[in-house]
Amino acid sequence: MHWAHRFFREWRIKTLGAENGKDLLDRLEQEVNDYNAQFNNIGGKALLQRYTAVVDNSYSSDSDKENHPQKPKKRRRAGHVQPLILTVCTPVMARVHENVLQSAELIFCDSTASLDRFNTSLFLISTAHPAGGLPLGVMLMSDEKEGTIIQGLKMLSEILPSNCFYHNGQTKGPMLIMTDDSSTEKQALKAIWPNAQQLLCTFHFLQRRWTWLFESTNHIQHKDRSTLLCSVKQMVYAKSIAQLEEKYREFKANVTVKKYPMYIQHVDAFWPRRQEWALCYRSGLPVRGNNTNNISEAGVRILKEIVFSRVKAYNLVEMFQFVTDKTTTSASYLVWLIIVLIVTFKSNFRVFMQGKFQKNTSGQ
Repeated sequence: MHWAHRFFREWRIKTLGAENGKDLLDRLEQEVNDYNAQFNNIGGKALLQRYTAVVDNSYSSDSDKENHPQKPKKRRRAGHVQPLILTVCTPVMARVHENVLQSAELIFCDSTASLDRFNTSLFLISTAHPAGGLPLGVMLMSDEKEGTIIQGLKMLSEILPSNCFYHNGQTKGPMLIMTDDSSTEKQALKAIWPNAQQLLCTFHFLQRRWTWLFESTNHIQHKDRSTLLCSVKQMVYAKSIAQLEEKYREFKANVTVKKYPMYIQHVDAFWPRRQEWALCYRSGLPVRGNNTNNISEAGVRILKEIVFSRVKAYNLVEMFQFVTDKTTTSASYLVWLIIVLIVTFKSNFRVFMQGKFQKNTSGQ
């Protein structure tokens, strides 16, 4: 079987290029240029920032050179100048920007990794729609630092259509942005769209409180954990601002809460940001019932299970092909639409038949 493996490696290099290094970046740049030439007229665009690194060939100090005059110089990487960033806006994403009102009201931003052997991060920006989540843009990055995310969002804004976010434009952006509680991601989004109001996913917000209660360093007794979490949950789901403040005062006066000063400090730390997580502040906002970023989580799941088929990509070229080929061609969306229609029909038919069966049973 060695010959089969050799032929496979030769085919993979010919089709996808090298696994890493300059040859990979050259092949990726060629793929991006070919994609832009083919789909630019219908809204499909991609933009690449190549990864570059600075290599220091000198010694760390002059004394090392004097002590080792015959020793060859060591190559030390001083750090990269710019990270790898690849942004994609497919024709489908461009049409969502232009025709879907929800893209101007509320967008979701979520990230995932473990899609290739180099752990490249993928950021998915999407919006909610009665048909489900709709993608607005994809960013591939070599890291998740704040500066990298800011640069990625700038590059994504450059390739979006001029009437993106339902004619709001790149500068104004959406009205609302919902994320999990990632400080780097939130700061980067604020730097690009400062006028957008940021909201926290209630699920991730409460999950973080529950995780904090289970951390051994906080010394929370098992019997008190549910009481402490419920006290915060009541504040999250308060019906009005007055009720929210009342629940906060009750939290401060709670006997169980007073046993844990660290938890009080923990709650006081996020209390000033209550407009981001308390639902009473969302009564006049166009969230359309979306208080969690489940839409974005479902989009990431579709990427991993359907687009990537739960298989890691060989290199960045294959990742780019997965994102563009399977989210650009109408044939792929037609297959997904047929699957959704079949599943929906079966579900509705089963509910209908169950209702008929219950009526017949009750009639007998």
